[in-house]
Amino acid sequence: MKHFFLLLVLLCNYAVSEVVNVEDQGPLLVPSQPNRAKERAWRQRMRESVKSTLQDQRIPPTVIPLDYYLRVQPYFPVPGVTMPDGRNMTFDAQLTLSVMVVATTNNFTLDAVNLNIDCANVRITDNNANPVNIAPNGCFYDPNLQHFIIIPNVILIINATYILTFKYTGLINHYDVGGLFYTSYLDQNGAQHFMVATHFETGIHVRAVMPAFDEPSYKAQFHLNLIYPTGMTALSNMLERNPVDLHNGWSMTQFGTTPKMSSYLFAFAVGPFVGKSMTNPAGTIVRSWAWPGMEPYLDFGLNNAAGCLNYFGNYLNFTFPLPKSDQLALPEFPAGAMENWGIVIYKYQYVVFNAQNQPTSAKVLGSEVMCHELAHQWFGDLVTTAWWDDLFLNEGSANYWETIGQEGVYPDQIPFLESVFVSETVFSALRVDGNVGQSHPVVAPNGPFFDTITYSKGASLLRMISNTLGASVMQQGLQQYLKDHQYANANHEDYFRALTTAAQANGLTDWCGRPLNVSLFMDPWVLQQSFPVVFVNNSQLMGGSQLSQQPYNSISSLPPSPYNYTWPIPVFYKSFNSSTSVLRWIPPSYDSGCTLKVKEMPEEKNLHWELDNSEVKAFFRVQYDSVGWGRLIQQLQSNPSSLSLQAKMQLMDDSLAFITQVSYIFIVFHLFDVSSTRLFVPPTAVLHL
Repeated sequence: MKHFFLLLVLLCNYAVSEVVNVEDQGPLLVPSQPNRAKERAWRQRMRESVKSTLQDQRIPPTVIPLDYYLRVQPYFPVPGVTMPDGRNMTFDAQLTLSVMVVATTNNFTLDAVNLNIDCANVRITDNNANPVNIAPNGCFYDPNLQHFIIIPNVILIINATYILTFKYTGLINHYDVGGLFYTSYLDQNGAQHFMVATHFETGIHVRAVMPAFDEPSYKAQFHLNLIYPTGMTALSNMLERNPVDLHNGWSMTQFGTTPKMSSYLFAFAVGPFVGKSMTNPAGTIVRSWAWPGMEPYLDFGLNNAAGCLNYFGNYLNFTFPLPKSDQLALPEFPAGAMENWGIVIYKYQYVVFNAQNQPTSAKVLGSEVMCHELAHQWFGDLVTTAWWDDLFLNEGSANYWETIGQEGVYPDQIPFLESVFVSETVFSALRVDGNVGQSHPVVAPNGPFFDTITYSKGASLLRMISNTLGASVMQQGLQQYLKDHQYANANHEDYFRALTTAAQANGLTDWCGRPLNVSLFMDPWVLQQSFPVVFVNNSQLMGGSQLSQQPYNSISSLPPSPYNYTWPIPVFYKSFNSSTSVLRWIPPSYDSGCTLKVKEMPEEKNLHWELDNSEVKAFFRVQYDSVGWGRLIQQLQSNPSSLSLQAKMQLMDDSLAFITQVSYIFIVFHLFDVSSTRLFVPPTAVLHL
């Protein structure tokens, strides 16, 4: 078997260039290199560490936040700036929080962790600015739930607003923990320079910076006053106003009020940042930031971000709603990148690019990551998943749209980008989804999962929807989805409902000839794990091929499912006499009301080849019988260019998945024993062999 894999690689004639990782030529030495898989694994570890708090001990839905007014002063080493004794890597803060009571309750419950809050410094006032007393022993912290609870000595009135005020201190953490964290770089003289920033989606969250309603469904506006060492640069979600010199080595900057957004998207940073800026055609100020010495290497990130933002705004008919978008590069950032609204934070290699000594692969990766995070500005920030079980609406969407955004900015690279998506996203998702121990439904009630299923399978399924509906119908549905749920929350049912409206408005029908309902189409794909194998039978002498399905994994190895592991499958079909794909459906077995048989292609007789799931447009594998394989091999030998790169990649990857069958080893050898065919596949595909 070892010799088989070696020979297979040789037969495929991969063109893989040797790449040497080179650090940017700047005033620092940073040991770690970016790795998207490791970064997502870090997010998952951080989630696992607090999952019980996030899911099982959610705060009661009786009070909602309206506005956060935060004043914060971080203390960290800055030459020439003094700080109070014992306060290094801590912060002072004052929070004024406006809330509304929406259901019967006798208390205010907020998320908080690692905050030093003295109940003597907690105040409540009503809507008329009248003080509200706190009941005896009515202010306390529950460390198990990470809840800070305040019980007033009056009855709280539904639909009334109250003002909660806190004065407290907190910690600046190592960058591997999140919350408000520090990182640093070394200059050319070996001196260490510190900067601080926030990461609230994973790790210890926004609750480590202020008492908050730390769940995605609690959207509010944020107002920030940031006190920081004079001479540093302060950034946040909104544009900064002119700083005020406090005449003691410190300055204060006020930022504009954010739109309504989830607390995990709130962000700020302070450091010796330098940057470049431009205004894109939509009028959005786009800025790229790093630290001294990196100025010459910020142009690529700046132009790429401006292009992606402009493309998404045009495509979605929804211009980026904030006045500016910052791309902030930090020396260390374990999450890799984070889509904070208006201030995306990255590990520096994704933004900084030195064309003199970095490989093209670094540029490709940077473009990919930036377009991913900027897609989040609509899918995740403007419209946010209601709870983490639908994380794929955020991450799967961004993983899909990162490719679409790049294609919009770099249209001459579309064939390359499509092949990369198929290799690195679709095939990776199929491999993981085929492993029962690693797989789970895309909509995961026991999630969230920052993993291949959420990101790559989620993206692959969205691509399948787009291919089935057509790009223009998908676009109409997404525009309506964003319009209906802007500055609010949604779940997968809302998403599918908007696409259904667009599909039916355009007269699309399903596998049984009924008006297409995207929920009926997609629920079996997102609510159960695994995927189908489509069997292509060519034994009919005078008829077309017949298609059937079964799950890739044995049903006995899978948890119970109301869909019994069958799916409505859109099969895109291409043959000897068609230059474009034709759609035919395989109905699911549970749809007893549908008597429509799988459509045969009568012109496809026993002498002609066919390719199913052409261009890998849907999420399944294809298994041909020996007749079908023989025709495809014959076609490749006689006319290799008749099948696209994605088709050849698909034939190889499906064959490898069925490698335990001896007949398929024979087929793979013959499939690539075509002297006139060279496959130039993304190099990462080699790693999966």
